[in-house]
Amino acid sequence: MCDDCEEDYYNPRDRRFDAQGITCRQCGPTMSLYDPYRKKIETNNVYKKTARYIQQGYIVAIKGIGGIHLASLATKDDVLKKLRLRKNREYQPYALMSPNLEEIKKYAYISDIEEEYLTSWRKPILLLKKRHRVISDLVAPGLDTVGVMLPYTGIQTLLFKQLDEPALVMTSGNKRGVPMAITNDAAFNELADLADYFLLHDRDIINRADDSVIRIIEGKPAFTRRSRGYVPDPINIPITNGIAFALGAELRNAAAIATNGKAFMTQYLGDIDTLEGLEFEKEAIQTMRDLLNITRNPDVIACDLHPDYITSQYGEKISQEMGVPLVKSQHHHAHITSVMAEHMIKDEEVIGIALDGAGYGQDGQIWGGEVLKAAYSGYERLGKLEYLPMPGGDLCAYHPYRMLISGLTNVLADEEIRDITNNHINHVLPHGKKELDIILNQSRSQDVLKTSSFGRVLDAVAALLGLTYYRSYEGEPAMRLEALAFNGNYETIGHKSVIEDKDGIYSLNTSKMLKYLILNKNNHKKADIAAFSQKYLANGITEIALMISEDTGINKIALSGGVFVNEFITSHITKRLENAGHTVLRNVNVPPGDGGSALGQVISSLHHVI
Repeated sequence: MCDDCEEDYYNPRDRRFDAQGITCRQCGPTMSLYDPYRKKIETNNVYKKTARYIQQGYIVAIKGIGGIHLASLATKDDVLKKLRLRKNREYQPYALMSPNLEEIKKYAYISDIEEEYLTSWRKPILLLKKRHRVISDLVAPGLDTVGVMLPYTGIQTLLFKQLDEPALVMTSGNKRGVPMAITNDAAFNELADLADYFLLHDRDIINRADDSVIRIIEGKPAFTRRSRGYVPDPINIPITNGIAFALGAELRNAAAIATNGKAFMTQYLGDIDTLEGLEFEKEAIQTMRDLLNITRNPDVIACDLHPDYITSQYGEKISQEMGVPLVKSQHHHAHITSVMAEHMIKDEEVIGIALDGAGYGQDGQIWGGEVLKAAYSGYERLGKLEYLPMPGGDLCAYHPYRMLISGLTNVLADEEIRDITNNHINHVLPHGKKELDIILNQSRSQDVLKTSSFGRVLDAVAALLGLTYYRSYEGEPAMRLEALAFNGNYETIGHKSVIEDKDGIYSLNTSKMLKYLILNKNNHKKADIAAFSQKYLANGITEIALMISEDTGINKIALSGGVFVNEFITSHITKRLENAGHTVLRNVNVPPGDGGSALGQVISSLHHVI
């Protein structure tokens, strides 16, 4: 600190005495504006100059407290097209930042509870229903929601004072598959092809932290990302002894450390499917260890059951190096135990409804629409969605029409499928009829991978309706389907849920629903089909849970998995269960998706070793 600040800091009579954040214009952070060639732009007011560049349609990298954002106009299509082209992000929605609530209300609806979250000191991104067309449709293409936050740093507040805009795009400054840039060198080296100008300060960011993202459903928060503002707040758990490290899953991940009856989740880590992502996770775990002053090895390491996840392979490695046991949690069991841990359930069983896109099952198939009888010690699979073929594995996730075709093979002959799809198959599959033949052939194979995924069925319906034929970001087909369904009427379609008993496991038939919809799609409005498909699946899985509850006498039902950020499905299942007299538990402190699975892993692993 400079001499003036030092004098204030050590003077007991000064109002700045012992003020840890003391700085002034001489020794405090300095903001500087740079051109694309790293040349500093001399100006009396960097915020005014930056605002002028943004209003002229330029993209500016802005360094904050947890990382670097890319900022641009949110009202101009040509600017959004440029940003999407540079980021190679064709449809994924961008977050917005507005200067105040009045500006947000020009383009989004805000309830009282949403306003509370928006204006809290944590300042998360809130997913709000769109209102008037003030912002460009290219901010969140094909969706009826938009992510919005208010300024949470002085940098952002000073910038908005120089702007007359309802909102700016504020998206993470990173290339696809790489963590957000946090240093000035990284800004210049990694964002040179993305940003036109750079507004940077001269302070180090020690811990990378993305913005938290929340959706309010039935008056409670549903995180899609838990990070800045909420980490490292601990979550009380019912096991007080031992130390455990949990590595989470793969996509949209977070890790966790449990000690002294509390679980500490790391910040949002993104997808751990690259070496850069794994290095970020290692750094985040070490930072959390340092913060908690954990100097000894844990009693147990926890990871996902999937053998091909980088996190699982890393778990194998460090458990051997540390000489501590490794507990592998089945993906959907971890989702359910995360809810149990949040609600401080100790030694009782619950019925768990786990709905998502994919998780490695105990039988080697891909699960995702599961009803489990669960405790920390283990689980029994008592209900599921019908197994559908998944030829090509993840290709069905990226090309949802493949999922539709393969699902239909359970109820239609190949020639029937060819007749139904003949007029448009070259449009919906990258390789047309040749690819169709391969899908049909592989779907009939005894060795084909099968899936009970709730998300994949939603994807298939989205493809049936022509909403998308290629998934450009995680959850896109299902999100587009939900947006369309908002204005639909599911009561116009009378197809009933079909629940079968398959080897002692209740199974909701989905292939017959797909068959009915594809044969009758011209007889119904698209929005009604979208609404019906969500209702059919939600109703069917709820009915299975109710039957299992009656069979077992268990009244508490836990809901988890990425599907539970879908407002209609979450509300429908919750209300029906509560109306039947059941206690419904949801994730409210961690994401119901994979960003919360480390909490379930950490509590189950402690139960196994303590």
